[in-house]
Amino acid sequence: SGLIEGPYASHACNMGSYGTAILFSAGAGITHHMLYVRDLLIRSSEGRVATQKIYLVWSVRSTEHLAWVREWMDQILRLPGRREILTIKLFVSKPKSSREIVSPSATVQMFPGRCRPDVVLNEALPQRVGATIVSVCGPGAFADEVRAAARNNIGMGAVVDFAEEAFTW
Repeated sequence: SGLIEGPYASHACNMGSYGTAILFSAGAGITHHMLYVRDLLIRSSEGRVATQKIYLVWSVRSTEHLAWVREWMDQILRLPGRREILTIKLFVSKPKSSREIVSPSATVQMFPGRCRPDVVLNEALPQRVGATIVSVCGPGAFADEVRAAARNNIGMGAVVDFAEEAFTW
């Protein structure tokens, strides 16, 4: 048996008011960001949000975990304008073999090993458009790394806001 809670309305700000959204997820934390990505893409295609760039960064232990959101991800990948706006970076920390790590396109990339939020932000922030939201949903240690990386970019010429969503009991 299992228990499912939610969805919860985040206490984060309106992501659609940001030109760039960088969304870090680890493990089941992807469930928080999937709805945001879908909503931003749909409203962007309708010209109803400021968002022009979305980075969805997801860290999992194995490629088997990708099945958790396959149906949702397939829907997102078919949305209009997705290729122009959305970049997905998947980090697989414990792949069974290097053959599992295949980047199907320039906008959907897979990497072996742990996600390094500082490296991701150093790559994404110079490409940002307008104000930027960095959001994280995942285990505490991962959230700490993302928070530290975002904090290190404050005052570097970028408007960077930070939002954290946690699954806790």
